[in-house]
Amino acid sequence: MKRIFFTYREMKRRLDDFYNANQAKIDAIPVLKEIFDALFVSFNKFELSWEILTQDYSGSTLSKKNVKSQLAKHLSNCNMLVYNYCIKNEIIYELPNFRGSDVYLKRLSDEKLISRTEYSIQYLEKLGETIGETGLSAQDLEDLKTLFISYEGLAPRPKVLIGKQKIAQQDLSDAHTEGLLIIQERLDKVMESMFEDAEPDFYHTYVEASEIEKAYSSQLALKGSILDKNTKLPVPQAHIIIESIGLDHEVKGTKGGFRIKNLEPGTYTVKVEAVTYKSISLDLIHRLGETNVLEIELETVE
Repeated sequence: MKRIFFTYREMKRRLDDFYNANQAKIDAIPVLKEIFDALFVSFNKFELSWEILTQDYSGSTLSKKNVKSQLAKHLSNCNMLVYNYCIKNEIIYELPNFRGSDVYLKRLSDEKLISRTEYSIQYLEKLGETIGETGLSAQDLEDLKTLFISYEGLAPRPKVLIGKQKIAQQDLSDAHTEGLLIIQERLDKVMESMFEDAEPDFYHTYVEASEIEKAYSSQLALKGSILDKNTKLPVPQAHIIIESIGLDHEVKGTKGGFRIKNLEPGTYTVKVEAVTYKSISLDLIHRLGETNVLEIELETVE
């Protein structure tokens, strides 16, 4: 999503607050009430389109490449042990279903890799308590299921959803243009003529609320650490995800620390995910020039 939409949305929030704080005064002036009513219609269009564009249809937001690589590696390890189990027990007809290195599996299409993984999961589930005879544990099976669910959620979105988002993108752009036109060509002029000299403090408050801030500061925006809740050790390959701006930041600090720059002012839904850990989601309000600190502890999936 374009940067201008984030700064516009932050301005929209401030202008909403300005109106709510001065509603009685504004509504008492017909021309101002008419302009604000038209502006809020435009704001609502913008927000509806924003919600469509930032909605998570995937079911998971870990990077597809990363999850596919992990799934292929774990599936290959599981299949190798099942393959040996089938040879040992002379179950020859099953052997073709468990062949393939992780490199081979990683090259498969989404549909084929999903199908191969489903078959392996079903086979291992049928073994029940005898799964140990393959050399695998119940936890190995659970890890395979977790990776499978993550990867399956990243399958291509249905065309109807892609089309819906394409329309929302145009609607967002139109609402942004319409809102700016109302503010710059109508609201700014009325507010200036009525209040710049008569009520300078009130006018200055409006100017601050309606100002659209410049592109984001280069100052550090987000920092912190992600640790295992029980061991207090760094969580391996944890990801900080802000879907609305396409951010997927892998935490690589040796102590679980992370630092994220270039975050525009606004309200964000931040997700923290890692394989075999419970994902968490939190709301973050980031203001220009601030550095938000997140100290996060993840629980393992039971």
